[in-house]
Amino acid sequence: MFLLAITPLVVFSQNGCPPPAGIKIKQVLSSEIALSWDASNISANSKLQVAWAVYPTSNYIYKVFDTGEAGKITGLNPATRYTVRMSRLCGTET
Repeated sequence: MFLLAITPLVVFSQNGCPPPAGIKIKQVLSSEIALSWDASNISANSKLQVAWAVYPTSNYIYKVFDTGEAGKITGLNPATRYTVRMSRLCGTET
């Protein structure tokens, strides 16, 4: 039984930087979410930004991942619904 709820994962383009591809929620535990993505279209000077907030607020917490294929969001509260957004940072945003 999962005690954490995720609204649909939102992937978007930011400042003309194409959105990441192949985003998947791999695992949901009571206090963390494991994500994966397709790193083949992410250049070495790009990074991925994940933002999450308790639903329905917009008080996002941000975490930036270097290129790679997976990452975790930790420190979440059990029995809580979250909104998760993911975007790719490139150029001067990194």
